[in-house]
Amino acid sequence: MAIETLPCLLIHEASGFDSATITFASPSAISILGANSLNDLCGRELSSLVASDDTLVNVLHAGLNDIVHIASAPMITISGVKFKADLRAIRSSASVICLAWTVADGAEALREELEAARHQARKSFDELPAALWKIDGKFSFHLFRALKQQGVTDIDAYFEAHPEIVEQAMRESVVADVNALTAQKFGRGNPEELRIPVEYFWDGNSQAFRRLLVAKFQGAEEFVEEIRMRTLDGEFRDVLFTMTFPPDTQPDRYTYISMIDITDRVHAEEHLRRIESEFAHSSRLALLGELTASIAHEINQPLSAMATNGDAAMRWLDRDEPDTCQAKNRVSRIVEDARRASEVVHRVRSLARPQMRQHCEFGINDVVREAVRLVRHQSLKHRVSIALSLSPDLPPVLGDPIQLQQVVANLIVNSSQAIASVPVPRARRIIVETALIDDGHIALNVTDTGPGISESSINHIFDGFFTTKDEGMGMGLAISRTIVMAHKGTIEGKNSPEGGAVFELRLPISN
Repeated sequence: MAIETLPCLLIHEASGFDSATITFASPSAISILGANSLNDLCGRELSSLVASDDTLVNVLHAGLNDIVHIASAPMITISGVKFKADLRAIRSSASVICLAWTVADGAEALREELEAARHQARKSFDELPAALWKIDGKFSFHLFRALKQQGVTDIDAYFEAHPEIVEQAMRESVVADVNALTAQKFGRGNPEELRIPVEYFWDGNSQAFRRLLVAKFQGAEEFVEEIRMRTLDGEFRDVLFTMTFPPDTQPDRYTYISMIDITDRVHAEEHLRRIESEFAHSSRLALLGELTASIAHEINQPLSAMATNGDAAMRWLDRDEPDTCQAKNRVSRIVEDARRASEVVHRVRSLARPQMRQHCEFGINDVVREAVRLVRHQSLKHRVSIALSLSPDLPPVLGDPIQLQQVVANLIVNSSQAIASVPVPRARRIIVETALIDDGHIALNVTDTGPGISESSINHIFDGFFTTKDEGMGMGLAISRTIVMAHKGTIEGKNSPEGGAVFELRLPISN
């Protein structure tokens, strides 16, 4: 029978029958096994297509020894359809064997079932409401097999030393097929235009592609990440990217990717962040308005000292015998006072300046000290003392120090005003504490000796526009909670058992 009509596979058994891989498949074998082309089968382990390992090994051994041995065994198509076949092996060369078979029964029914399965798979592929990509991923499979044989275990370190391998993988991974939605969103409606290396769509984002390769090497079943991809028109879309990996035992030429377009959601989140930033800026301006007297005092102090020291310096120089040493001492004090005034202005400008939230590592104790410097004069006006109990050597926090300074300052101002509203409090004190807690978070507590939080208000203090002050806007605590949540932290207000209120912040340490 001609090889074009006989279903047969050529396998290379040099590494043993247990891992024998397919090197060739006849057209009829490709059709019966439900493959689209020869590439779907080449490199695949033969054991993934025959359900009985013992029968397969016996048939292959017989063929290798030129013994005619025909045995029945269940075979499995690529899509998982099982059928019964009569197997026979013939030695082609020293290490190459031809495995041929005939379908034992129901050959026509099998063809119809395979055709129906192929049609249904294509229909599902085209109609799913997600952008689907079929990627030729054979390069990475063979790359990883070779690296594991070389004893490579830390793939991330390997890629760090050989970044060119990641770039090569991006070039060698080629789009084999896409569904209609992919063609619409990433192409110009023509799927054929998208059959190019994935390097173009990733637009040089080799770090994200490297994370994908690391996940595959480490045996993950899938890789999921929000990624920005480029379309053929040069535009960019934010997508939820999901790639499923075939098992190592199945060296499939193809892997599948789904992409859900989240561009509108990402833009909405960016717009929301801008609005939150504007609200936070308005809140900071309102806070600065409340602290006007405090700020004026903070600036007036060094300015008055500068004037006093300037007059003194002039007197020392106007003497019959100018005392330049004393004059120099007074000038140095002027420089120090000028620096103090400059620092006050810098703090005020930092709070007043509109800005999007920044990300950097900083010490929470530094934030507390800056906030206290800003509000100390107002607390003194209310005859309220501020005590600090700051745990030393705290790990850094990741986020925006200016926004968290705003939160701390707002809490201290609220506490000062609450204490001032009580005619004869037992004490007029605010305690600000920081500490490292066991779950990888930093605790920041602001405790006061004021009247506490009323039962009717305690569940609403973080609601927008809720206030117990006659002239309050009700935005300070609401914005404070938004800022803390943006830093992946929590904030809670409650009454202290000893009296007064305590606000507890929990912020994650930087990793």
